[in-house]
Amino acid sequence: QRKIHNLKIKRGMRRAIEQGYRPEQNLKHIGENAGRERIDLPVEEIVRLRHNGLTFAEIAATLRGFGYDVSKATVHRRYREYVDSHSSSM
Repeated sequence: QRKIHNLKIKRGMRRAIEQGYRPEQNLKHIGENAGRERIDLPVEEIVRLRHNGLTFAEIAATLRGFGYDVSKATVHRRYREYVDSHSSSM
């Protein structure tokens, strides 16, 4: 069953490459900052809204109102990064 599955993937990848998919474009920044580009967000605003008692979903909705295309998970990650960086520096 694993062989059949791998054959399907292989066939699909071959077809995608023929239609113009370029997998090498996903290999940017190997080793250093691998992954997607970071979205610029106002971290101070996230912290302020969180201290006002808003949930991460509400903060994300507020930021979307300001024109930032951001998810609840991204807001939570940025908040955690902020808290971690400021708790370790104290």
